[in-house]
Amino acid sequence: MPDTVNGKRTPGKQVFYNAISVIVSSGITLFGLYESLKTTQACFVFAVCAVMLIVISFIIKRRSSEKFGTFLLNGIAILILSSSVFLYDWLTEVNGSIWYESIKKNNDESLIEMKSKADNGDGVAQMELSDYYDARRDFEHASKYAQKAAFNGNARAYERLALYNLEGLGCKVDVQSAISYTIDGMKHGEDAFTRIWKIIEEKKIVLSPTDSLKLKRCVDKKQQLESIFLEADSVLRLEGLVSLVQYIDNNKAIIEDASIDGYRPATELLYVNEFIKHPQGSDELHRLATMLYQASFLPTQTLDRSNFYRYYHNEESYDTKNFKRYIKENDYALLIFGDRILDIVSPEKLLLYTDAAVLNEYELYRAQFEWLKKLNDGTIKPVCFIWKFYFASTFDEASVARELLKRSIAEVQDRMDHPAEKDPAVYDLLMSRGVEIHIATPWSPVN
Repeated sequence: MPDTVNGKRTPGKQVFYNAISVIVSSGITLFGLYESLKTTQACFVFAVCAVMLIVISFIIKRRSSEKFGTFLLNGIAILILSSSVFLYDWLTEVNGSIWYESIKKNNDESLIEMKSKADNGDGVAQMELSDYYDARRDFEHASKYAQKAAFNGNARAYERLALYNLEGLGCKVDVQSAISYTIDGMKHGEDAFTRIWKIIEEKKIVLSPTDSLKLKRCVDKKQQLESIFLEADSVLRLEGLVSLVQYIDNNKAIIEDASIDGYRPATELLYVNEFIKHPQGSDELHRLATMLYQASFLPTQTLDRSNFYRYYHNEESYDTKNFKRYIKENDYALLIFGDRILDIVSPEKLLLYTDAAVLNEYELYRAQFEWLKKLNDGTIKPVCFIWKFYFASTFDEASVARELLKRSIAEVQDRMDHPAEKDPAVYDLLMSRGVEIHIATPWSPVN
């Protein structure tokens, strides 16, 4: 049976043709809406196209009744689909508008703050922003902020720049720059460059005599520093703090020279030496802490980290009114008091807190607990400036953090369930809790 009669499709074939056409256009519409990052705008675009198809169908109706039906059916199908998706998207947004807007606002504010800090020279923020762009495969901006972070001594930034230049991500392939970034980055004591050297080897790249000499000097300097670290560790274990400081002072010229040359592990050793002499802080400790911060060379042990940020910010106390900053920096000094903090944050004393303070501490304790979980499961690589056995915790920090969070949740829940039962004359007195941290050494005893 022929497909056409007098140049026209048979009715059965025309219906089949129209059905296939509608299915294809509907599939394209749904796929386009699904893939779109801005569904509302996409619905509008498809709806305009649908209206145009409907208008065209009536324009060509007299000339071709077959095409009229095809255009009309496709236009109606696309209009119905785009309108339905728009309506679904609108209802979903309304149902969760407060939640979605809150998340979007927090994310936008965090990104704006991060970019502001990065553009003003904050080394940690620069690397975080580079990570942000790298995750979104925006290699050009990721490279831009990695360069800023590398200038501040961040080893991971050097590794990223080396990889980008080797693979041509966000830039042209530049083997020479990749090798330079790799050698300079190795000064900072990171092991991440094993992957870079493997790629260089796979690509059969041969180092120039100059690069070979630079690499040899870098390796020799690292080995020299590693031997000093090992000896310092041995001196501390066998002879104590006084002998350790004497050993570091005897090798100070070598260590300072390496620190000036960009070897951040050497800066770390100078920081340790200054900390032992002036545990309550000094201008030199602030300078060294700033250098290490800019390179994202940060300790993870609780007391070590808390002291580090005190020196960096030139502060004497830890006050929960600064909870937002503590959460961003993962600085949880209350844990260093061990089980004693549970007496300070007793359920009875929580009654004296304002609603805002209770919620603030809940946020702090929740972040604190999540941080310790990541440390304990190995998600975060532990870094300890003041040797681990010297600052080793004598209690289970995770258990204390869990109990603090549990008490905070209970108090929040109680205030939500019984808001009218609280006597404002009894509670709503305290806005935050502050503590001071004192450390005794042979040079700086506690008064």
